[in-house]
Amino acid sequence: MPDNNEMVPRESPTSGEDFEIALLQAESLLRDVDRSRARVRLTQALSLGIPLAVAVMLTLAIGAGSVGALTALILAAVCAALAALAVGWLQLFILVPAVRRIGRDERAMVEITGVLRELMGTVSEREGWSASRKHLARTRIARFPISSRGSR
Repeated sequence: MPDNNEMVPRESPTSGEDFEIALLQAESLLRDVDRSRARVRLTQALSLGIPLAVAVMLTLAIGAGSVGALTALILAAVCAALAALAVGWLQLFILVPAVRRIGRDERAMVEITGVLRELMGTVSEREGWSASRKHLARTRIARFPISSRGSR
C-alpha cells in the first residue's frame, strides 16, 4: 500500500465517456451562443425599429391633420422619450447581458473543444474506437470555432 506521499496513478485520465460528456457540454454551449446571437440580432432590430415606428406614426398623424401643432409637438416629445426609454431598456437589460453571456459561453466552448481536439487521438487509441466513431467525433468537433468570434 503506498504511503500518503506517493501519487496513485489513475486508471484512465480521460475516458470515452468523459470525452462524450464534455463534447455534449460544448454542443449545449454552442446552442446557447447561437440562441443568444439571435436575441442580440432581434434586440438590435427592435432598437432601430421602435424609433422608426414612432417617427412614421407621428408623421402620419401630423400629415393627416388630426392633431394641432402644439399637440403634435407634445406628442412628438412624449413619443421620443418613450422610444428612448424602450431602446435603453432593451440595450441595458437584454443586449448587454446577452453579449456578456455570448463571450463567456464562447470562451468556455472554445476551451472545452481545444482540450477535446488534443485528447481525441489518445482517448480513441486507448479505447480502440472504430473508424466511424472517430470520424463522428472529428465531425462534431469541427463544428466549433478554434477561437472566440466575439459578439458579431
